[in-house]
Amino acid sequence: MKGIALQEAQKGINRMLKDALGLGPSGRKTFGDGFLSMELSYKPSTTSYIRPPIEEELRRDITCSQCGLEHAVFGLANRCPDCGADIFLLHVEKEFEVIKVMLSDLDRRHALFGARVAAHDIENALEDAVSVFEASARAMIRRYLRGSGTPDAEVEEFVAKKIGNRLQTASLAEAVFQEHFPLELFADMSTVDKEDFSQIFQKRHPITHNLGIVDRKYVLRSSTNELEGRDVRVSLAEVLKAIELSERILLRLHASLKLGNDPTT
Repeated sequence: MKGIALQEAQKGINRMLKDALGLGPSGRKTFGDGFLSMELSYKPSTTSYIRPPIEEELRRDITCSQCGLEHAVFGLANRCPDCGADIFLLHVEKEFEVIKVMLSDLDRRHALFGARVAAHDIENALEDAVSVFEASARAMIRRYLRGSGTPDAEVEEFVAKKIGNRLQTASLAEAVFQEHFPLELFADMSTVDKEDFSQIFQKRHPITHNLGIVDRKYVLRSSTNELEGRDVRVSLAEVLKAIELSERILLRLHASLKLGNDPTT
């Protein structure tokens, strides 16, 4: 509404100036004739750009599992506005569901656009899955600290200095929770699942930072037989496994931090 009002005001001022200067539809006026003449012209300034409303595209539609209330949320919400039930994990589930829906179109995009596009789709899906895990875990840390009475400024300082991007890597994320909370992030996970989670998450590094090419840093950090300088290999099954394990870890983390028990968080 502000953008529209400003644009209309600019148009009105432009019309007022043209009328005051006696300019015609062309925006020009000539003085004199023959050997000596002068032309006056007025070029209106570019009207301000009106950004289209995008809230409808970004909203998250949530149905409370306790009272059944259907409601829309912009951003992330912790509790149902009706019954007060904790709905944070519903948001997490919805975000992972979006990735799964995109992956369900993989065969069609492979047929239409070829193997390279399909490979990029899988790589992008892995990046998204890691981002959902990282953002969700970070949000729970903030919520826990604030619920414990930590001032907002100290919470943000802790997240910036102690957390950073460590939640993107399984071993570093495990160390963060052991040191500062303390709890075992992978306590109920088998050795095989923990290794799979770590290896799949490691593949995000060359995808994000090196156009998907295996580099020395990735080779040193992961127990992989992939060759330096080659494309990292990510399968659909690996991304789905990463999502499954991420959901399990986040569910346990939510319970371990007792976030659903405190109505003030």
